[in-house]
Amino acid sequence: GAGTNYGNGIANELSADNSSLLNLINAMFALGALVCPFMLLGCNQFGPHGWKLSAVIAAALVLLVIAAAAQIASFEVSVRFYEMKRK
Repeated sequence: GAGTNYGNGIANELSADNSSLLNLINAMFALGALVCPFMLLGCNQFGPHGWKLSAVIAAALVLLVIAAAAQIASFEVSVRFYEMKRK
């Protein structure tokens, strides 16, 4: 509770009150908390080492989210730079 809220406040201050990446992080956490248990149950149907398949899928999804966040951050920096040049 309080620790997470404190961390969110710090991240919001550091991002110049632009919370889109923070929202993405929180949304992906919630999505992972919802999907991963079911994914693990489904992968365990492939035998005793099904958890390894689940770990590989989860790692691939993490890399996908990191790539998406990098694209969003890159776009936001480009927009800010463009706005600064216009002034």
